[in-house]
Amino acid sequence: MTRLRRHLLRALGVLLLLPAIAFAEFPATQPFPGITYGHAERSAPHMRLFWVIVDLTSADLSVHVLPAGPDPDGDGPFQTTLKRTSEVAARDVLDIAVNGDFFSTKPPTNAARTLGYTAGQWATVTGPAITDGRRWSQGRSTVPCFVVDNNRHASLVAANKLPADVRQVISGNVFLVKDGKKILSNNAAIHPRTAVGLDEKATRLVLLIVDGRRSLLSVGMDYSQLADEMIRLGCHTAINLDGGGSSALVIYDPAARQHRVLNRPSDGPERPVANVLGIRCKTGSASTRPAPPQ
Repeated sequence: MTRLRRHLLRALGVLLLLPAIAFAEFPATQPFPGITYGHAERSAPHMRLFWVIVDLTSADLSVHVLPAGPDPDGDGPFQTTLKRTSEVAARDVLDIAVNGDFFSTKPPTNAARTLGYTAGQWATVTGPAITDGRRWSQGRSTVPCFVVDNNRHASLVAANKLPADVRQVISGNVFLVKDGKKILSNNAAIHPRTAVGLDEKATRLVLLIVDGRRSLLSVGMDYSQLADEMIRLGCHTAINLDGGGSSALVIYDPAARQHRVLNRPSDGPERPVANVLGIRCKTGSASTRPAPPQ
């Protein structure tokens, strides 16, 4: 074998390893103070999972619920406009972000337009939504909600049991886990998933994203499987957020100075959504960037 050929083969080997190296190096197991990241890849069936565990006792971290875009019609039926989770994270200086509520949209005015969800589309979230104490969606009283009060205490409660001093609220559709036990469900549909949970003392927040609808990469999970995973990650209570093509886990990469979508959304491109659940760090990457707009 010639020297040139050996050099070419060596270079090709390095190039083939680059995606795996990049995946392993970013993010680190502890990308920011008080935040732990993990991922798993399984086979039979293929499955890809990504999770973030947040220490809610850390004064360096704050939890935020953010509408994706502005209210397009004032007192009308729509509350926000669609925007990608990564774009909301960049706009509002979030270090971690996942998609939030289930939502409905205003149909496109062009009847020939067959695209799914598009950026800027008018939207209404299904459940209650509160940002910095301002309630911008009344929602349904039957859905479960992730809540942070003015004392930074987090809880998962039914919408009709929201505490009086609510600071942030985002909603799901069903409880997956209550009192450390899986909630049985007749829904066996397998899809990409986003879930949020709390440990028994409500001092650790768990965010889980499961890829799906790709048979050779990750098939997705049903509610029962998702509940098992949340219990495995230490959740005493957990709820299901919007999933499908909306599922996205975004983390800020300080080295690249950009937000990255870690999972593989089932639509291919990242889907624009109606609202986002995010974590902001006071130290680390957030301190090197401009403050969010007021």
